[in-house]
Amino acid sequence: MSDVDRNLDLALENTAAETLTGDFRDAILDRMRQLQKPWSQLGEFEQRELNNGVQAAAEAMVRKAVQLIAAQGRICVVGKLEQITIKDGFKLVVTVPETICGSVQPHRLEMIDSTHKEVLVVVADPAAFTGERAPAEVDAEQPGLPLVEGDDDDRPIADSMSALAPERGQDVPGRRRRA
Repeated sequence: MSDVDRNLDLALENTAAETLTGDFRDAILDRMRQLQKPWSQLGEFEQRELNNGVQAAAEAMVRKAVQLIAAQGRICVVGKLEQITIKDGFKLVVTVPETICGSVQPHRLEMIDSTHKEVLVVVADPAAFTGERAPAEVDAEQPGLPLVEGDDDDRPIADSMSALAPERGQDVPGRRRRA
C-alpha cells in the first residue's frame, strides 16, 4: 500500500459530515502533490495509473459520504447483508468485517453491546452515486493521424485509398500501357 493510499485511508477514517468537502479536496490534493511532473508531461501509462488512483479515491470518498449522510450522526457499522428470512417479521444476517481499510472496525463494541436491543438498519447503497459524466481523458502516446480539413469520411484509410485506385483495365493518367 502506497503512502498516498494510506493517507486516503486515514482521511476517510477521519472524515466528518461537517468537513466532507474539505476532506475530499485534501485527498485529491494529496494525490496531486505526489506527481513528479505535470499531466502534459506524463506518458499514457502514467496518466492511466493516476486516473485509476483518482477513480479509486473518488469511489472510496463517495462510499464514505453516503455512509455519513445516511448515518446522520448515529453510530454506524458497515456490513454486508447476507440473508433475509421472512417469518414473523424479517430476520437479517449481516456480515460485518473485523477491519475496514486496514483499520479495526469502529463501533464494534457498541455493536456487541446492542445484541437483543433495538437497532436501526439503514440501506445506503453508494452505487447510485458512483457514475460519471464521461470517462477521464488520457493523452495517447501515439496521437492519431491528422485529417485533411473538410474530410468527413469516417471510413478506415485503407477503404478510402481503394476508392482512389482505378478500376481494373482503366487508364491511369501519366502511366504508359504495356504492349
